[in-house]
Amino acid sequence: MDFEFRRAREKLEKEQKDRKEKAKLRLERERKTKLEANPHREAIESAQRSRRIHAMEAQIKIDNVRLHPDGSLVIIQVHSPSPGSVGFNPVFIVFGNGGPSSVLEG
Repeated sequence: MDFEFRRAREKLEKEQKDRKEKAKLRLERERKTKLEANPHREAIESAQRSRRIHAMEAQIKIDNVRLHPDGSLVIIQVHSPSPGSVGFNPVFIVFGNGGPSSVLEG
């Protein structure tokens, strides 16, 4: 009888040991996979961020194009101020029949 109990206990201990080893290997494999995926994920995020920036810049350019009441096209260019200046000066370029016809300082 003792022999059967000892045999059953040994079998149970072996099964527990095997489960622990499998879990440890699975965790190690998952950690390694995550480390390998980080550069790929960062590259994707960088590309997405770049696309969003380009889309915002394009939208700003679209927002700065206006149609003048006389039918000419007005493009508004706003230059960022130099470090020593205060405020900003928008420049309006009016396009008529064949190119820029005048530049208006705002």
